[in-house]
Amino acid sequence: MSELTTSGSMPLPPVMTATIDSGTFGTSAFTSDNKLVMSNGSPTVATYVAVNKIENWLTTIEEAVSLPRMAPHRYDLEDIYFFLKATLKKHEEQHVEVVTSAPTEADLIEYLSSYAASAAASAKEVA
Repeated sequence: MSELTTSGSMPLPPVMTATIDSGTFGTSAFTSDNKLVMSNGSPTVATYVAVNKIENWLTTIEEAVSLPRMAPHRYDLEDIYFFLKATLKKHEEQHVEVVTSAPTEADLIEYLSSYAASAAASAKEVA
């Protein structure tokens, strides 16, 4: 049962506030749940993307960049390509961290089994 205030109404949830920091290199901002919105004065997007999607996009960009009609977009495509490569590398680092610091053996087995199943499903999509 929920608590009632002295006025008989439901209490309001606690107010969560954003964090804004004006540093040497510019302003950084985070939402109340600590998601990055601005980094050193540059608006930023923090999101989740499936690894298999990144791998597919990399392949698409590799094929598209060699097309003559894509020449005017080559530098942008290369920027996107290297951004995605760096994102994939970051995932690999985080994967190693999870594997090496899993709280229990059962947790590690569950994580690795799920990872293997996802990789197998991705391989079927490509085939």
